[in-house]
Amino acid sequence: MAEQNIPEGFDSLLKLAMKEKPEPVKGAAIWDKFVAAALVGGGKSEADIQLLVKILGKANLLRLENVSKMNGPEWSDAVEKILRNELDRLRFGEDKTMINNFLKELFRITASIKGSARFFERKSVIKNIDEYTNDRKKTEEFIQEICDDEDVSNVKHTKAVLWLHSINRAEDQIPATRHVKSFVNIVYGYYSFYDDNKYFIEKANEILQAMQKKAKANGKHFTRAIFLYISVKSMVPRGFGKEFTVKKFLEFMKKEKLTTEALAKELAVLDKRWKLIAEVDKFVRK
Repeated sequence: MAEQNIPEGFDSLLKLAMKEKPEPVKGAAIWDKFVAAALVGGGKSEADIQLLVKILGKANLLRLENVSKMNGPEWSDAVEKILRNELDRLRFGEDKTMINNFLKELFRITASIKGSARFFERKSVIKNIDEYTNDRKKTEEFIQEICDDEDVSNVKHTKAVLWLHSINRAEDQIPATRHVKSFVNIVYGYYSFYDDNKYFIEKANEILQAMQKKAKANGKHFTRAIFLYISVKSMVPRGFGKEFTVKKFLEFMKKEKLTTEALAKELAVLDKRWKLIAEVDKFVRK
């Protein structure tokens, strides 16, 4: 591995991620986190996903018992009605575009959420999550079971691991997210077979293994650090991207007095995200 190509300062970023103290996730929140992970994709940012969760959550359309008792068309119609009403209240055109794109995918999303609810009930996931994830072998088997279950459409390895990370499990695993893929390409050079998740996971693990000489991070810390860096790097205006290294990112965090947890919260709220974009723009142009 071209260890020398790992960006300077990445070990420091990993150490910041390692300082996070996530709160326990129990009960209905286990399902809530699954829904958020299932909504990943389609170009949606973390703030987009949290906006959708907030809107639909207010209408109680994401509660497991409500998803289970409504049939597919009922749930889909209720979601569409709520989101179309919300369109007039949104301030930014980009947010309206995101909602409209979501509505175009609503048939597929309905199948995914409904099928996932059936899986949760069939497997008593909330009750048995400790049993399914109490060691590495069982965790990997559980992830594979999710991937293979025909009812759980649109949730494969990446989303399953993201969900488990969000409930403080499978912390040794690295998902092949678009952020992880971007970082692997920074280290190894561009790899054109974007859907080759096996390649990206293998290379990501090589990077993590090299970094563990300096920071005893796990897969969750690695995924988190990369998510934050690549998310903010994507805000950098055209022409400044190459200069926004991990080292520069750490300087930005220090200037803004941001912990990794505080930054993650800003990325998850649309108004704060827009403000963050403005701060990034100002920082790189100074």
